[in-house]
Amino acid sequence: MRPLNEFEQLVLIAMVGKEKATIKNLIAETKLNPSTLLRAVNSLISRGLLKEERENEFPFRRFIKPTAKGVEIGRKLMEIYGNLLSKGGGK
Repeated sequence: MRPLNEFEQLVLIAMVGKEKATIKNLIAETKLNPSTLLRAVNSLISRGLLKEERENEFPFRRFIKPTAKGVEIGRKLMEIYGNLLSKGGGK
């Protein structure tokens, strides 16, 4: 299996601490263009790191939810990036 790309990592980090989010919310938070975000979300769903739920009534929103594995990986990514961005870069 290939490593997560930067867009997939960004989406997982954005989902940390959220029970669910809409595609529109994720686009606003990540600043990714819609097609890039949708590719990342669909890839993460196929990997079992996110799952989706669709409303059956108008406005028929698509909610994205992290799986337990997705939460775990998102938190680890936050920890890694936090260490990289901390004073001294982890030196």
